Amino acid sequence: MMERTFAIKNSKGEVVAQVAKTTKALIQNAVLGSGSESTIDVAPGVDCSTILAMVFGLGQAGAHFVKDMANNYMVDPIKDSLADTIVETAGLEGAVDAYMT
Repeated sequence: MMERTFAIKNSKGEVVAQVAKTTKALIQNAVLGSGSESTIDVAPGVDCSTILAMVFGLGQAGAHFVKDMANNYMVDPIKDSLADTIVETAGLEGAVDAYMT
C-alpha cells in the first residue's frame, strides 16, 4: 500500500488525519499516469482547513520536486551532452570557445 495512504500527526504523535488514494485514482495512475483523487478523514475537533492546506501543499511541492529532480539530473545533462556532441561532430569547438569567453 505504498504511496496509497499517509497519516498526519500532531506534535503529541496523535493521528489527526488520514489521506488515502481512491481505487479510481490508483487505476487512473496505472493506466494514464495520473490520478489525484483522494479521501481525507479528519479527526473531530481538528481544523480541517489546516489539514487541507497541508495536503494540497504536499501535493504541489511533491509534483514540483519530482519535475525539478528529473530536469536537473536527467533531462538537462542529456541536453548538454547532445549539444557538446553536435559541436564536436561539426568541428566547431573553437568557435564555441571563442563565443563563450
